[in-house]
Amino acid sequence: MSSENESEAIVETPGPSGLGVWLREAREAQSLSATSIAEALRLDASIVEGLEAENFDALGATVFVKGHIRAIAGHLKLDADEAVERFHNSAGLAKDAEPELIVSYNKPIRKPGVTPAALFVGGMLVACLIGVALVYLWPLFGGESGTRAIAETTESSTEVPSATQATSDTIATADTRAPVQATSSPSATDALIAARAAAQDRQAAVTGPVEESLAPQVVAAQPDSPAPGQGLRLRFNDTCWFEVRDATGTRIAYGTASAGTDRLLNGVRPLRVILGVADVVDVTVDGEAYTISASERRGRSARLTIN
Repeated sequence: MSSENESEAIVETPGPSGLGVWLREAREAQSLSATSIAEALRLDASIVEGLEAENFDALGATVFVKGHIRAIAGHLKLDADEAVERFHNSAGLAKDAEPELIVSYNKPIRKPGVTPAALFVGGMLVACLIGVALVYLWPLFGGESGTRAIAETTESSTEVPSATQATSDTIATADTRAPVQATSSPSATDALIAARAAAQDRQAAVTGPVEESLAPQVVAAQPDSPAPGQGLRLRFNDTCWFEVRDATGTRIAYGTASAGTDRLLNGVRPLRVILGVADVVDVTVDGEAYTISASERRGRSARLTIN
């Protein structure tokens, strides 16, 4: 075969057309408008028009552009991988080019509340006040014998009561307060000592349980960190932009995660989560798989509220 025939036999295979022309031709072949596609996918019509015009800079981050391309290609029954390849060719990007992962973490904010130390100090103050009140007020409410013993000491510190009166006072004190042996002629000092001893017993009986009840509150303080496996876990199977905010509005984590990224996040709930491409993310809450409902989806993206 001559060289002339060989040159005629060589036929150059044209490369794939640009993404915009390819999408527009597929849409027009199915008699669809850009508005109808946008309404079906819950997108803005300007996104469809921007892709057909290959005005990629006006469509935001690359990961979002790829998500829109896959969604529109699927609606037009086109190969999504081929659509992404045409996008790389049209945008002049390397096939494996991925944006860097940028993630920022903030320490979870603890809910304000009363600290165990404050509870302990408050309990000790209450116990002291109760003890002081018992020492000074018990003779007024402790019965006739306690009042009589204090009155005898106040009126006469040297006078010794009669044998009959002293015996009856001592027996009454033993019945209502503490086991004091009755004598035939006790002094007023003995009666005062018996009254004070009974008051101390009453104080110990009241203050003892108060101190014990405070001990469990100190031990039961809330831990600084959550239990293992608890929290929001995001596993990324493909490139996806995401953002997580807690109930205070603090942005716990955000950025563009590549395939294989695994993040366990904790914060004040409810947590607000935005996923750029929801289908490539496995969501787990406190160790249980979380299913993204249709009401939480916005086309390919999703907005979640984790309680």
